Amino acid sequence: MHQHLYINRDTMDEIENYLSLTEPPGIILQGIPGLGQELAARYIAAKLLKCQESDLEKNPDYYQTTQSALKVDDIEQLLEASRRNSIGDVKVFILFCAHTVSRTAQNRLLKLLEDRASSNKLIIVSEKDSLLDTIKSRCYSVLFHPLREEAMEKYLKELKIDKNCIGFVGFLAENAPYSITASMEGINEYILISFLSVFSRISPESSQ
Repeated sequence: MHQHLYINRDTMDEIENYLSLTEPPGIILQGIPGLGQELAARYIAAKLLKCQESDLEKNPDYYQTTQSALKVDDIEQLLEASRRNSIGDVKVFILFCAHTVSRTAQNRLLKLLEDRASSNKLIIVSEKDSLLDTIKSRCYSVLFHPLREEAMEKYLKELKIDKNCIGFVGFLAENAPYSITASMEGINEYILISFLSVFSRISPESSQ
């Protein structure tokens, strides 16, 4: 596992397998929020561009969409960027929140994926299996899984979670590490809200 990515080991193996391909196609990173898809997308982009992740925004061959619900204009801007000449060997595009893209807009993305030898590499991040079959058939797909117990425990220890709460927090977060804020105040609030939510669901049953 990459030293600063808390991502399921099997998922990370799939990513490394993708990066080992001679002519990698587009790639779909799919899973519930908090499993590290966004961080993995940047990791892959840096590897493809042969640069540091901290330098991605300064790289003219790198482009990413906003990390919120996407509109048709967002897709058109991505496609416009894909038509520019690359400075290096490849251009890399990260499409965040792909599950919010309309089917019509998804069809517009096919041109980016049709030529596997193209210098354009598209990284698609989606929370749901909502992409067109014509897109999925042209991409390498990686399904993100929750962290294993020992890795989640290590992550929570790094956040300085009280050892008595580690198992409870991991359970509430469904072993999705990045669904938890790194601030202790936020974590304590998260525990309280989650506890009240669970209690509110079971209390009516208990009173019967």
